[in-house]
Amino acid sequence: MIFGFNTDIRCGDTVYHVQTEARQAERLLESAIFVRGRCIGKHGVSYADQVASPEFCDQYIHDLLTQQHRSVVNAVREGNVDLILAPAANSQAGSSQAASPPAVAQQEPPELEIDWVAAESSFAGSDIRLRFHVHCDGSPADNAEVVARLEGEIGGPYYARSSAGNKGAADIRFDLQDGVAAQPFTVLVQASHAGRSVRRKFRLRKN
Repeated sequence: MIFGFNTDIRCGDTVYHVQTEARQAERLLESAIFVRGRCIGKHGVSYADQVASPEFCDQYIHDLLTQQHRSVVNAVREGNVDLILAPAANSQAGSSQAASPPAVAQQEPPELEIDWVAAESSFAGSDIRLRFHVHCDGSPADNAEVVARLEGEIGGPYYARSSAGNKGAADIRFDLQDGVAAQPFTVLVQASHAGRSVRRKFRLRKN
C-alpha cells in the first residue's frame, strides 16, 4: 500500500498545500498545489520507464514519491511555484530562445471529499467500526474505493479496505487484539474515485 504526502508551506502571506500521490494505474507521480482549498496546478512525473527495473517494487515507488514531494515543497518554499508548475518552460533554459512564460493553470474539476460519519461509528470490545461518506461537489461518489490505516499504541498499523455504496457510504472495520480498543487512535483514510483521490486524518477514542 502506497500512501502519499501532504505538507503546508507558508510563503509570504500565502499558505500553500502540497499533496503528492502515486497514480499507479497511470504510472505517474503527481504533486498538486492548493491555495485556500483550490488546486492552482499540478506537477506530474511518469515512472513508466522504470517498471522493468529488477528493483522495482512499492518501496521503490515510495522512494521516488518522497523525493518528488520534497523537491516540490522546496520549490514552493523558495517562491518558485510557477517554475514547478511549468516544467516545459524550464527545458528551454539552455536554448537560444527566450523561455515561454509559465502556463496558466486551468481550473480544476471539483475535488473529492470524505467525511467521518461519527454517528455510525462504534466500539465493541476489540472491534472498531467506522462509517465514511465520500462525495464530490455535493453528490455521492458511488463505488469509491476507501482504504484506512489505523495507528496508535497498538503494535500496528492496521489496514482495512471497503467500497462506497450507491449513496457514497463506506463501512470500515478493524478487528484488534483484546483491550486495545480503549486507546486513542489516528485513522488515515484515502478515498479514490474516477481518477481523483483525497486523504484525511481523524482522531478517535472510546469514551
